[in-house]
Amino acid sequence: MLTEMREPDKISLGYRIFFEGTKEIFLRYSISKIFQITLLVLLSIFISVSIAHAGWSEPRRISKPAAFLYPQILAHGDTIHVVFMHWSNGRDIGYVRSTDAGETWSQEIGLTDTIHTHAPAFPQIMAWGQNLLVVWKIYFDNGFYLMNIGYSISHNNGQNWSAPAYIMPSNWEMVDQIAASNNDSVVNVIFASYPRTTLYQIRSTDFGEHWSSPAEILLADYVSKPDQNSALNMVYFSWDGPINPNDMWETYCLKSTDRGLSWSDNMLISTQDNYPSQLPSVAVNEFGNPAISWWDFKYSPYQFTGDILFRQSTNQGESWGFEERVTTNHLCDLSDIFWSDDTLRAVWVDHRFGINGLTIYYAFKADSSQYWSPEVRLEDDPAESSYPAIAVTEGNVYIVWCDTRSNPDTNINGAVYFTKRVQGPDRINVESALPEEVSLSAYPNPFNSSVTISHSNLGRGGDIAIYDIQGRLIKTFRPEGKEGKIIWDATTALGNKVSSGEYLLKARSASHKTYSLKLLYLK
Repeated sequence: MLTEMREPDKISLGYRIFFEGTKEIFLRYSISKIFQITLLVLLSIFISVSIAHAGWSEPRRISKPAAFLYPQILAHGDTIHVVFMHWSNGRDIGYVRSTDAGETWSQEIGLTDTIHTHAPAFPQIMAWGQNLLVVWKIYFDNGFYLMNIGYSISHNNGQNWSAPAYIMPSNWEMVDQIAASNNDSVVNVIFASYPRTTLYQIRSTDFGEHWSSPAEILLADYVSKPDQNSALNMVYFSWDGPINPNDMWETYCLKSTDRGLSWSDNMLISTQDNYPSQLPSVAVNEFGNPAISWWDFKYSPYQFTGDILFRQSTNQGESWGFEERVTTNHLCDLSDIFWSDDTLRAVWVDHRFGINGLTIYYAFKADSSQYWSPEVRLEDDPAESSYPAIAVTEGNVYIVWCDTRSNPDTNINGAVYFTKRVQGPDRINVESALPEEVSLSAYPNPFNSSVTISHSNLGRGGDIAIYDIQGRLIKTFRPEGKEGKIIWDATTALGNKVSSGEYLLKARSASHKTYSLKLLYLK
């Protein structure tokens, strides 16, 4: 069977020519067993080295040494902007840019006051035409826990920057996590303050020239890592943590339809269960529709790693699709996502090479597809890699991350690294074996006490899940064996009975294909 594979992370045309040429040579000289063995060994080495970075540029350092926390990336046309925390003495936010799609990079510029402030963190970068704005959390040296939000503005696309200034006229005792985004000249900054976490919003309508006073928008028990994104008049702020002291950590979203003038009620995005949902990332496409990814433990047998899950909306956050998995190996944590050109792209930290072997992986999902592309490893250095960030413009994908590898010009380890994938003619047809047919059925249906779900050929790593008609996950099952039966007794993951009505049964195979059935529960 010929199957058209349209994912850009398949083997490029150049590799296919290599394979076809190798096949011809192999057949011509197949009489020699020694030649066969030698060729197969060389071919396996070529695949192991090249397939990991197929279509991606070789990772390169773009910062000074010791810059390895919180990178953020922004791209438009061939111009790329990157900001990050520079750890040398804990005293600066670094900025670099490229005007030729990442081929060459500027010298690093420091944006903070390194004499009177220290430990800047969580930099956020925004653009409006040729204007750039960077904000960050900052400590002052002249007191205990005197904190503020610093910022710097460029009016010429990053060539020059203003002296650092501070959003709030007086310092606060505690400013923690911050997130920011802009709708043209309107900027919204949201930050957390303790001891009981309060989320505050500050706005600017002239791209940082003037700022409003902080306004409280939400009270929670704790906020871990928020993220924010905007498009059109829409603003989406996602955060993770417990609302009350005894609550489980979940992922939530606040939405504004008027550029931050007012906010919706707090919306639960992850499934409310006994498993933490943490470290969200928000993407918004050109139509103002959001997607949120997060790190979730519900499928993981491990204590410190889980999977990347996501939900997306096609009607500007009025309703959300089903909770889906980007990864299935249970060895992931922090992720970042980007949604544009009818494609959702994700990058994340992966622990498959050990707890101290953190590395970066990438995958994508077209809006018309039901499953994610095969994942691609973006670097293969044994040093730890973390804090990935992604930007996409004109079909080109740019990714940065922090890396602890050694630097040849100094004894200081760590820096920000960059790779890119430039859009090209790499969509090919490949021949694939016809997989065994997946079967899925439910009986009786409708049912009034329990339903038996029969399945086959989902493969190792497949799963079966029940959702309500709002797209909320009710319960998940892990099939064992090639085929089997599962009984659902109309209860949630916490053992509570569900209400009468329609439910959706979704099965996902190991190859990421999904199959669904409607169930009708009648009490």
